[in-house]
Amino acid sequence: MWMALVLLCCGCAHQSPDATAAFRRLQVHEANVAHASTRLAAATSCSAETEKDEHTLCGASDALCAESATLASRDANVRCERTRDACAAGRARRHVLCGAGTP
Repeated sequence: MWMALVLLCCGCAHQSPDATAAFRRLQVHEANVAHASTRLAAATSCSAETEKDEHTLCGASDALCAESATLASRDANVRCERTRDACAAGRARRHVLCGAGTP
């Protein structure tokens, strides 16, 4: 009896192939955000790499949020908000490293 309930619940939780592929893309964008965030956090001075890392971080965040907008998922929306926060933190870090004249 309990086995039937487990199988029934697993069947209900199954995502469509499109949703599964979308969440895989979200994970790729999250990995890009994490990598660029780590590089920015470790930076000790302003450089071309600093600008590139901020661009990569915020670009991955934008891509993740665009992807999450296609899904009716609270999880995807939370992931978007987290990466937007990471982008804002990355911009602030770059501002600290590069000075006030840098957008």
